Amino acid sequence: MSWSQDVSTILRQEPELWLDYLTGKRLTGDLPRPQKRPAHLPTFLLKSFWFFIWAATKWSPSTNKKRLTQGEGIDFLVLATSRNQINTTSSLMTSLVTLGQSVVGISKGKRLKSVEDQRLYQPITYGAMDIWRALLAYRAHGHALYRAMKDANNNFADQKFLEVAKVYLYLAYFYRTLNQCQPRAVVTSNDHSALNRCLLAVAHLLDIKTVYIQHASVSPYFPALLFDYAFLDGPAAAEIYADCADNRPESFNRALTSNITFSGQQKSLTTKPPSASKVTGIAINKLDNIASVLRLIRELADDGIAVRARWHPRQSKGDIRKLESESQKLASLALSDPERESVDEFLNHVTWLVAGNSSIHLEGAIKGIAPLYYEFSASPHPDYYGFVEKGVATWVKSEDDLIALLKSGRIPELNEEAVRFYSSTFGTEWEGRESELVARHLASELAKSRTP
Repeated sequence: MSWSQDVSTILRQEPELWLDYLTGKRLTGDLPRPQKRPAHLPTFLLKSFWFFIWAATKWSPSTNKKRLTQGEGIDFLVLATSRNQINTTSSLMTSLVTLGQSVVGISKGKRLKSVEDQRLYQPITYGAMDIWRALLAYRAHGHALYRAMKDANNNFADQKFLEVAKVYLYLAYFYRTLNQCQPRAVVTSNDHSALNRCLLAVAHLLDIKTVYIQHASVSPYFPALLFDYAFLDGPAAAEIYADCADNRPESFNRALTSNITFSGQQKSLTTKPPSASKVTGIAINKLDNIASVLRLIRELADDGIAVRARWHPRQSKGDIRKLESESQKLASLALSDPERESVDEFLNHVTWLVAGNSSIHLEGAIKGIAPLYYEFSASPHPDYYGFVEKGVATWVKSEDDLIALLKSGRIPELNEEAVRFYSSTFGTEWEGRESELVARHLASELAKSRTP
C-alpha cells in the first residue's frame, strides 16, 4: 500500500488526538490546560504556512550518513526521548546485547551528550521523504483535525493545533525507519508522549510486536495499556492501569495487555554509600511554586541545614536562574542539574528527601531514604501517585512541621513492604538486576516466536 493509504489507515484507528494523548485529554478538559496567550496565527491558512515552514526546517542532510540496519532486520528498536527514559533503557539494551540480541536505539540528538549515549543511540533525523510525506498527510487530514479541535474548544485549539499536527512528521519518520530496519519488536518506556505513540501506531500497522518498560510512576490519566508485552515496576502500577482501561478511542479495538511482568523499578540505582554529613535533598517539580521552594531553602539555611536542590529536567529557565542565583548567596545550598547528575548520584549525596508529586519518592525509598511528601504549592491532585496512602512516604503538611522534623533528625522508618508494592524486586535477588530480568524474558519470548 502507499503512504497516503497507510497513514489514513493509522489515523482511522489511532486519530491525531490519541497520538498526542496529553493534548487530547486537555482539549476535553480531562487534564488541566496550561494558561497561554492567544495564538498569533488565527487562521488555518496561516497555520498551514507555518507548518510547511516548520517541516522544511526539520530536514537534516545527515539523515542518510548513519543508516539503520537494513535487510535481515534487527531484534529490537528502542526509543528513548528523555533523560529518564535513557536511564531506564540503556542498561536493558546492554543486557539484550549480552544475550545475543541485535538492538538499535534512537533518541533526540540533544539528549545524547555522553560518549555512552552516543554509542547506544542514534539521533532522530528527518529526511526529505519524511518531510514530503508529512506534508501530504497534513494536506489530507490537517483541516479535519483543525475543525474537530475548534469544535471541542476554540481557544485551546488555536494554541495547540500546530503542536498536534507534528504527529504527521513523526508518523512519516517511523514509517520509513521501521520499514528500513525491520525490527521484530519496538521498545518504549513512555506510553503517553506523541513521539512514542507514533512509533507504536506505525508498529501496529506493520504488525510489529510492542514492548512497554515503565520508567516512572503512572497515573489514572494515562492511556489504556495496549502492548504485546508490558514490564511494570510492581502491583501498584498494574492496579492503576486497570483503571485506565477505558482511556482509548472507540475506533481502536486492540486488546488490553495480558502479558504483564512485574520487573521492579528499572533505573540503575546503586547502594547508597554511608556519609557522616546530613544533607536535605529537595526535588523540585516543574509545577512547584519556585518562591515557596526558595523560602524553604532560606529557612533551612538559617537553621544550619544543608540543602541539595534538584530541578525537573523540564523546569523553566526562569526557575533555574533563580535557583542558581540563590546558590551564589547561600554556601549551604548545592544544586543538582539533571542533565549532568543522575538521580542515583543526587540521592547518594542526601540524607533526607523532600518532594511533592514526584516519582523520586520511590527512587529514594529504594536507596533506603525515607521520603517526605511536602507540597510547595497546593496541588489539585494531592498524593497523585499514592505514595502517602500506601506508606512509602510521610506527608508533612506545613513548612514549620517540615523544618522541625528535619532539625530533629527523627525521620520515620522506611516501610519495606510498601516499597515492594511499587517495585517488586526490592529486597529480592533481582534488586539491581532488573534490566537482566527483562532482557531474559524478552529474549525468551522472541525465541518462541521464531519457533516454527
